[in-house]
Amino acid sequence: MVNHLDLLTEPGRDRANYAAGLMLLVAVFALLMQQAAHAAPASVPTAASTLQNAPPWALAVIRNQAFIATFTVLERLTPSFLQGDFNGDGQRDVVFLIQRNTTGQQGLAFLHGGSQKAIVIGAGRALGNGGADFDWLDAWGTQPRVRAVRGQPASKLAATPGDAVLVEKQESASGWIY
Repeated sequence: MVNHLDLLTEPGRDRANYAAGLMLLVAVFALLMQQAAHAAPASVPTAASTLQNAPPWALAVIRNQAFIATFTVLERLTPSFLQGDFNGDGQRDVVFLIQRNTTGQQGLAFLHGGSQKAIVIGAGRALGNGGADFDWLDAWGTQPRVRAVRGQPASKLAATPGDAVLVEKQESASGWIY
C-alpha cells in the first residue's frame, strides 16, 4: 500500500513539519474563504433598467422599431453601455451590447453622436479574432484617444482616431476596437 504522505513529503523533511505546514495552509485557505463569504456582493443590475442613463438620442435609436425587430439590447455587463468619442468627431458616442433576435449571436452596436444609425460588429458580422458572436465577452471598458507624439516612444496602444473600446474575456484574452 502506498503512503500518500510519503509521496508528498519532500526529501529531508519529516512528517511532523510537513503536517504542520499543511495545517497552516488549510487554516489560511479557510480564513480567505470566510472573508470572501462576508464580502460585499458583486454589483448586479436591478429590475430598474440601467439603460435609463443613456443619452436620449441613443435611446431613441435602440427603441426604434427597425432596431428592435433585429436586435435586443443586453445588460449583462457593468456598465450596461459605454460612452466616448469613438470616431474622433468631437461628439459623444455610445456602445451597447446587443443580441441578434434570429440567431442569438451577440455583438456591439456603435451609435455615433448625431447619427440615427447603429454600426454593428459581431452579432453575425465577424470582426477579426472576436468572431461573429461576442458571447465570450465578460468585461469591457474605454481607453481615451491615444495621440501620436513626434519624438516620443511608441505607445503600447497605437494612435487612434478616437477613444477605443476594450473587449475582454477575463483571465483569457482582450483586445481594443478603434
